Amino acid sequence: MKLNGEKIAVFRMKKGLSLKALAELSGIDSGTINRLEHGKASPRPRTVKALCEALEVPFEELFTIIEQPSGR
Repeated sequence: MKLNGEKIAVFRMKKGLSLKALAELSGIDSGTINRLEHGKASPRPRTVKALCEALEVPFEELFTIIEQPSGR
């Protein structure tokens, strides 16, 4: 699984939150959130947890399953 930064942005916008507002709710710097949304950073588990709590979404909602090629 890989964090899908676009999903952070989608959930943030659905809640009508600016980067600054999400930063205040989550305790995560707005610059960090911006980098995550654009796929330019990899978060620590506690960062993802804080974002999930602020966005009120389950942990797995922010991730994309990466299919591994079969070994055929």
